[in-house]
Amino acid sequence: MTRLKNQQIKKIIFSLVILLTLIIIYWGYRVYIEYRGVYNIVVFIPLLFLPISYRMILKDHEIFLRWRIVTVMILSIALPLLIYFTLPKYTYNEGQKRVIEYLNTTEKVEFINYSRGEDTIPVMNNPKGFLIKDRTYYYHVKVLDKDRYFMVNPIMGKVGELPNAYWHD
Repeated sequence: MTRLKNQQIKKIIFSLVILLTLIIIYWGYRVYIEYRGVYNIVVFIPLLFLPISYRMILKDHEIFLRWRIVTVMILSIALPLLIYFTLPKYTYNEGQKRVIEYLNTTEKVEFINYSRGEDTIPVMNNPKGFLIKDRTYYYHVKVLDKDRYFMVNPIMGKVGELPNAYWHD
């Protein structure tokens, strides 16, 4: 009876780990979409191996079982916290709002959409956060039929106007 109960508990734990992994995959996708390439999402990769790690731990008669459990539990908690606390302050859409505030106009502001990879530009001297790439958000804006180009720092939200387009159409 005890062995059957242990097997059921292991199945429940493993199902919860699978659910947690699916949530992490969704979260990684959201970070990729919302931060448009300024955040290094490679840090999500170890979290994708959680089911395998827990599966190995839940096997019977493992050597150093406690040590493995502690290690995997720490990674399961520490990596998501690391990701959460190192995300840039501003998403791409929040950067658009910063540009609108910067323009301080009542006129219609039209954002020209770029493909992924062209909605950020490389920068030097970027106040770098942990896991944040040397890139800044890039916007092409039309105001009163005039083209204007902006960049927004994802960490500080600082808006800068560029004299010319970075990406040529």
